[in-house]
Amino acid sequence: MIEESHNIPPQISQARLVVSKVIEVLEAAGFATSECFDVKSALTEALTNAVKCQPEPSGPAGHVWYRLDGDHLTIRVTDRGPGFDWNACLDPTSPEYLLKEGGRGVFLIKNLMDRVAYDRESRTLTMEKRLSKPRDIE
Repeated sequence: MIEESHNIPPQISQARLVVSKVIEVLEAAGFATSECFDVKSALTEALTNAVKCQPEPSGPAGHVWYRLDGDHLTIRVTDRGPGFDWNACLDPTSPEYLLKEGGRGVFLIKNLMDRVAYDRESRTLTMEKRLSKPRDIE
């Protein structure tokens, strides 16, 4: 089992370093490239939202905790923003919202991870994914 936590830096470019650390662990463990990409995309969206929604650009934008237990990955992202209504996010695939901004990051997170929950009170996003190792090519 691997478990780590990191503060989310207040700049998106620096927050991506946190994403890289998590992906390095998954790649070193030998998980499928496509699943590592899914996690990278979902975590990047979550951290970008945390940085964009922070009330003041000084200090950490929030906190990331993750645990890899066998093939089960759990990630929690807590930010300092005001929180939002997770269920009220626009569906960017609906014809009336195709050309509107907003909702795409949440849509990606929900579709790339196996289980996603958001607690508005604590401003914590929990994402889970079962990972698989690539089959040996003969």
